[in-house]
Amino acid sequence: MMFLRQQRQELRELQARRTETTVFSPDGLVSATVDERGHLTGLWLDGRIYRSPDSRVFSAKVIES
Repeated sequence: MMFLRQQRQELRELQARRTETTVFSPDGLVSATVDERGHLTGLWLDGRIYRSPDSRVFSAKVIES
């Protein structure tokens, strides 16, 4: 029983340390959020990003963030 309590406590501590980081492109049109393992958990694109029909510009902005 003591082992289970200890495991639960360790799990709570790990969950409490869980963090996410959000970065923004320099122009503020793209933001991306990743978890502590680097997995993408959120992606936000400002509607103005679609004004440029050039897919290279679009992809560069996504990679920038």
